[in-house]
Amino acid sequence: MRLIGRMASQGQTSQKGFSLIEIMAVLAIAAFLVLGVMWSKRIVDDSLNNNQFTSDIATLATQARSWRGLDPTYTGISVTALTGMGLLPTSWGAGSGVNPAGGNYTLAANATNATRVDLTATGMSQEACLNVEKKIEGTTDGGNQASCSSGTLTAVFR
Repeated sequence: MRLIGRMASQGQTSQKGFSLIEIMAVLAIAAFLVLGVMWSKRIVDDSLNNNQFTSDIATLATQARSWRGLDPTYTGISVTALTGMGLLPTSWGAGSGVNPAGGNYTLAANATNATRVDLTATGMSQEACLNVEKKIEGTTDGGNQASCSSGTLTAVFR
């Protein structure tokens, strides 16, 4: 009996290691996982940036109202003026390169009605711009006074 068992085992070849197909399957799965993680990270980063834009814009609008105080107009308002009065962090300076996309924030009295302030945020992706526009529509003067064009968000606040 032992002879038969040995003969059967001698006729079989044992495989060691992985076949090329197995290695390719593992690499394909790993590639899909990496792509999924990268895609998820992008979505999370975009969401965080959109939330930061929304927060910054709310801060700018609130501090612009504080800057105006009892004055009926926003004549002379700017990010620099708000920063100089301590209403915004000093790191904001004139508003250049401080938004989450590395673009600028600007504030100015509305050209047709100085009792309103125009806020602009530049350097945004068009997708982010449209998302932030939707988020702030309810907080802008008159409902939908926010607009987005080529990655520049413009909002009019009272």
